[in-house]
Amino acid sequence: MIRKHIRRIALTACAAALVAGGQPAIAQSLDDSPIITLYKFAPGKMEEAVRMMAIRDKVFAEAEIPVETYYFHQQGAGWMLVVISPPWKEEYGDKAKAAREKLGVPKDAFEAWPTVIADHEDIIVEGPTTAAAKIAEWDKAKAEE
Repeated sequence: MIRKHIRRIALTACAAALVAGGQPAIAQSLDDSPIITLYKFAPGKMEEAVRMMAIRDKVFAEAEIPVETYYFHQQGAGWMLVVISPPWKEEYGDKAKAAREKLGVPKDAFEAWPTVIADHEDIIVEGPTTAAAKIAEWDKAKAEE
């Protein structure tokens, strides 16, 4: 599904360039990391993309898989949508496939996904946390050196 494709792209980028955007290597497993994706839609394709996302959310809900959180662009930078994806667990793939089949969503329902996206950037993150908690983590690591 789309989420697995996004994670594969992010993992490939990490292996090739320590994650797109120059983020330093992280100690935790990438499978335990949320992904923030900034999408810019192809002209006239935003509604089609969001409809695909809604179908995916329905499949995930049926499979009891956490769904993404969406933040739609109102003004400012050129992106159109920010999606926060919770960590993906390996067993979610089989659960999503079973839910998709149960709901009658065709296997190729998301085949057009590459045509609706003009550009996107995946950022693997850790959190949520606070600034104070991150400082405490850094201070502890320095003390252990």
